[in-house]
Amino acid sequence: MRSQHKAISAVNSEQLSLYYGIGRFVSQNSRKGFWGTGAIEQISTQLQKELPGLRGFSAANMKKMRIFFEEWLPIINHQNLPRRLSEC
Repeated sequence: MRSQHKAISAVNSEQLSLYYGIGRFVSQNSRKGFWGTGAIEQISTQLQKELPGLRGFSAANMKKMRIFFEEWLPIINHQNLPRRLSEC
């Protein structure tokens, strides 16, 4: 039971790191005007074409990842976090 908990916790940590990293990338490019309107939708569509069966990367989800990054950034910048999240 304890090993299952550790495995689940590790998976959750990796998933949060992935979402945070994607959110950072999307935020940095969409908020500073590097990308035009519709860029997130285009990226989502391209991912679905290139990686059929890939789930969780709809335009709406990518926007939620951006919000996740933007909301947590001030908190993360003021805490001592495990190296993995702080590298994103």
